[in-house]
Formats: sequence, C-alpha cells, structure tokens
Amino acid sequence: MTPADADPQLITEGAPLVNGIDWTTGETLPPPSPFALIKDIDTDPDDVRRRAETGGEFGLSTADIEDPDDLRQTGWGVLFGANVRAEVKAQLTPLLEHRAKQAHPFKVFEGVHGSTAEDVRIWLAEQNVGFATVNPAAGVPFYLLIVASPEDISFEFQYMLDTYWAVGRLHFDSTDGYQRYAEQVVDYETASAVATSRTVGIFAPRNPGDRSTTLLFHQVVRPLAEGAQLFRPLGERQNFTLRIAVGEEATKDNLRAMLAGSGGSRPAFLFTGSHGAYANATVPNRLDRIGSLVTQEWEGAGSPLSEACCYSAVDLERDNSDLRGLIHFSFACYSAGCPTFDTYALQLDGTRRRLLDNNIVSRLPQRSLERGALAVLGHVDRAFSYSFHNDRFVPQIQDMREVMVNVLRGWRIGRATDQFNLRWAVLSAALSDALRDGPHTGISEAALATQWVARDDARNYVILGDPAVRLRVEDMK
Repeated sequence: MTPADADPQLITEGAPLVNGIDWTTGETLPPPSPFALIKDIDTDPDDVRRRAETGGEFGLSTADIEDPDDLRQTGWGVLFGANVRAEVKAQLTPLLEHRAKQAHPFKVFEGVHGSTAEDVRIWLAEQNVGFATVNPAAGVPFYLLIVASPEDISFEFQYMLDTYWAVGRLHFDSTDGYQRYAEQVVDYETASAVATSRTVGIFAPRNPGDRSTTLLFHQVVRPLAEGAQLFRPLGERQNFTLRIAVGEEATKDNLRAMLAGSGGSRPAFLFTGSHGAYANATVPNRLDRIGSLVTQEWEGAGSPLSEACCYSAVDLERDNSDLRGLIHFSFACYSAGCPTFDTYALQLDGTRRRLLDNNIVSRLPQRSLERGALAVLGHVDRAFSYSFHNDRFVPQIQDMREVMVNVLRGWRIGRATDQFNLRWAVLSAALSDALRDGPHTGISEAALATQWVARDDARNYVILGDPAVRLRVEDMK
C-alpha cells in the first residue's frame, strides 16, 4: 500500500477503519464510540490468555495423537441445544451415522445451553475436563458441532469453546436445511469423484472513494492474487489455479458466474472481501439483507444499497446455485451472524444501539450450506481491518493467508482456522498486560480501545458447518 491509499490521521492514531454499509442510507456504519470502548473494555478469562502462553498449532495434545485430521484419533461430537427439536436431530442422522463410523470417541451431548464464558467452564466441568490441551480420550472429542440457535447456545459460548477445541455451528431457519446439509456432506466425502477442481476464487470490490475496500485491495487482495516479496500467489504451492474478480471486475454478475462455474472452473475455495450490509427494521425482508455482500456496483458513501449492488441469500436461491464441495471464507461485517446489540456504539442516552430482536446466524451462509457448501468461515458483528494489519496500518496478512493455505492443504476446517484462535489469545494477553501496566507506562485510553477492538476482531470469526469437513484435494484434478 502506498501512503496515498490511507488516511494519515488513521495511521497516526491507529483508529479502527469503519466497515459495513447501512442499507437505507448507504453510509458506513457508525464508527466505534470512544466512550463505549473505554467504558466496556474488559479482559478475557485466564483460560484464553493461557492459550497464548502454550501457543502451538492447535489445542490438541500431540503426545498421543500423530494426525490431527484423523477422526479415529481426535474424535467428533455434537452439542444439541436445549431447544432443538427431535425432528432436527432425526434429519441429521446421515451425518451422525457417518461420523460415528469414522470417529473415536464419538459423542452426542444433549440439552446444552450456554450464554457466557462461565457457562463453557461449567459445561466442561460436567464432562470432567477443563481448559487445557485437548485429550479426546478424557471425554470431549476435539471436533465439536454445535446444533443450536445463537439464542440457545450463544456465540460467546462458541468463541470460548473454540479456544482449545475445533468448533462449528449449524442453525437453519428452515427445518429441512439440516437434512440437506447432512446428506450433501456425506455425499461429498463418500463420492468417487469431487464436484470442484483445484481452483481458488478471489472476489473483492474496490468501491469508489471507499477507504475500507481500498485498504483491503492493497493489503490483502493484491498480495493474495499476485504474490509478494515473502510469498507466492495464494494456492500456487498447492497447485491451485486462481479465478479472480477484483476491483472493477467484482460485479454481482461475475460473482454469480464464479459460483456457477460459468466462464471457468467453479472454485473449491472462495475468498470474498467486501462490505457487509446492515438493514434496519424499516427494510422489507431485512433478515435476507443483513450480511449480504456489497459488490462493485455500489457507488460509494451516500448511495443506498439495493438488490442491484448486493449478493444475498435471495440471489443464491433465485440462481439455484450448486455449491457442492465449496469452502467459503467471507470477510465482511455480519457475514456469519449479527448480535442483538451493537458492540461498538452507544446511543446518546448511553445505551447500546439495538440491531435486532435476537442474535442470528446470517441467512446467506445458511443458504450456502443448504446449497452444498461444506463450511463458511465468517464474522459475527462488524469486521475490522485489524485482521490484516497492525495498529500502525502496516500490512500483516500472515494469519489470514495461513488459514487459507491450511484449507488448500486439505486440513479439516476446524484445525485450519486455529490461527485465529491463537491470535485472539495473544491479543488478549497483550490487552491484559496493557491494562495492568498502563498507569505506569502512560498508554493512552485510545490505544487501549484500539487493542480491545483488534482482540474482538480476531475472536469473532466462527465456522458455520461441521468443523471436520475438508477439501478432498488429493482427488481434485
């Protein structure tokens, strides 16, 4: 990135760059409120910070486990939320029977409920384990699938459990989504051939006058597509070819074509980097809009969003898209879920801005999984650019790129994404130290707030789908 591509004041102060677009106004979402950040700044439990000390590639014990992708060594389990109906459990039977044949141990945990980090600790204690390097033989398998709404088992519960375990979530608004997903995963893993080729898709608009997508374009997209001084283009070492639609080419029609495989190979792995949409209660079908991907057609700040410049769950259904065998990494606000209240902004009376009546899993990833995607890696709440640079806006895309390369190596998605958990733990430890030592070192409240946002930005990545899925790279042509 050149100095002209960034705001000098932002570089000086290290303030978070605003992401996400309001559907009605076309303006970027409100910037983080300094009062909200300082008022609510907190530290994670000791269990998270200890993870930073142990480090490692993943939270699994290597003393007795030679292959962390071998379910016979790591095990697999499912956590059914307390309000999950018997019908849903029955629809997942194909996947459960498939994993039961593969995994040791195989566990089904019924009636789970949890909203806080303390709830995770209590649940683990009930299984006679705690936050430590995972030994599946102790009773809790390494790969864990949560089947519950985020109201029943919260995102916070998922974040915490994922610090050491490999955790994914399934939740569909439509009941038949569970059966479709289960059957498609089993079909993918047992078929004689795979539906996708060794192709990586990169889709990233650079909207007019927009700093967020410009920064993403220079610091992430171009290095992934073209390589950089320290690394090759994404997938080159793994013998993947690139299919690219970026900048002016990142149109809605080109995204549709990429997903359909028209005009080229359909990707096995897709990275999209864009704004995500937020829609308030005045917007018809708002749940279909929240988390939709803003494409190049958006003309910039002040231009209201519309179907013409967003790719949403409605488009996926209308196109009848076949996403079998796809893993999608979606860097965008609300690309995995949206919380009830805005974490980063307060209203004039000091209360949090209400976003929704309930926490939700966004509909675009839901529909993607129903249409055959193996997993979606996305963001709950707003996504900030700290995922790919430090607080001085110096590019640091190693963590993001490492996650992508791990997927292309054929690692199971829950293991492949562990770099984000380790980053969260490291940032949590740094924030804790800063809060402790700040009065003695003179660290400013603004700097503390910046560290807090960066920590949450790393924490809020989640896997939607079975964390044990992987690309069958050995069978791709």
